[in-house]
Amino acid sequence: MGTENVLRNLQLVDGRILDIAIQDGIITAITAPGQAEGENELDCSGLYVSSGWIDMHVHAVQELDPYGDDIDEIGVKQG
Repeated sequence: MGTENVLRNLQLVDGRILDIAIQDGIITAITAPGQAEGENELDCSGLYVSSGWIDMHVHAVQELDPYGDDIDEIGVKQG
């Protein structure tokens, strides 16, 4: 198994503070501050975390070379 990392003191948008443990790129625990265990810790005081961030900015015109995107390729197929 890979190294477990802990992001400490992350803030939710409602003001609550929590820790997140991550192993091999997968969240393994979301806990109250100081409860998660891991080999590497990063103090994230002052940083926010939430689910579902979506970048609403897109160049949805495929012909706009080189910056245009095929909207089905970047949206529908990738969620």
